[in-house]
Amino acid sequence: LIHLYRCKTLQADFDKDGDIDFADWAIFTNYWNMTEYNDKKEADLNNDGQVNIDDISWILANWLLKIK
Repeated sequence: LIHLYRCKTLQADFDKDGDIDFADWAIFTNYWNMTEYNDKKEADLNNDGQVNIDDISWILANWLLKIK
């Protein structure tokens, strides 16, 4: 369970700076409501084929966490 949690935390760190913050949120919003994408798949955090409210829950669950 801990391994999956850390994986999702890393997954929401779009700017790869080791934390989930406003910079990641700004990147995420560029993908909002996308259903067809190629290089934007990273924003589909729950892998359901859409970037939507369900993906926001991953970001909010990890908000301001830092990866060591």
